[in-house]
Amino acid sequence: MTRNLLTYAAAFIALALLDFLWLGVIARSWYRDGIGHLMASTPSWGAAAGFYLSFVFNLSTGPMMT
Repeated sequence: MTRNLLTYAAAFIALALLDFLWLGVIARSWYRDGIGHLMASTPSWGAAAGFYLSFVFNLSTGPMMT
């Protein structure tokens, strides 16, 4: 159980840091230029949290279900 929680936490932290770096720093202008008209003026933090929590859960537990 502890190993699963550590795997989940490590994956969540890595994904959050990499995604923040990509979306917030590296590709910010690319997305604004390409799909800026589709983007909300402020991010939906609840939707983002739900996505990341479920994505990392499936990423960390999915391979164990085979």
